[in-house]
Amino acid sequence: MMSIAQTYLEDAKAFEDTYEDNHWTRVEPYFAADAEYLPGDGRTIQGREAISSHFNESVDGLDRRFDSRILEHFGEPSVNGNQTSIPWELTLKKDGAPNLVLKGTGNATFEGNLISRLEDVFDDGVVASLQEWMGKHAQMLA
Repeated sequence: MMSIAQTYLEDAKAFEDTYEDNHWTRVEPYFAADAEYLPGDGRTIQGREAISSHFNESVDGLDRRFDSRILEHFGEPSVNGNQTSIPWELTLKKDGAPNLVLKGTGNATFEGNLISRLEDVFDDGVVASLQEWMGKHAQMLA
């Protein structure tokens, strides 16, 4: 059986593979049937199918509107009991605009070898910089 850190990294890889080919059911086996996802905007997405659907809608609504997307994870996930987390940085590029850089930490709670709760926590100032970028450049994403 894989460690929860390995499972979390595999889920992250499955997300990136799915970003390329749009087969979002690929990420579902990593989540418990009743898993919840907190995307960092105050909402809670409940259930593995709803989570994969949200991932699709989210990248279609933001990431795919940019010319390029670079996601970096920094080091191995830290593990504390049944929880693991990893800091990340997402750089979105659009010709004619400054890069939009989003930073945060992904925190996953496991039940056995399945993610029961996934939460994205943005670094301080990220939401404000996103809002500022959108206020100046959102028309470029139409």
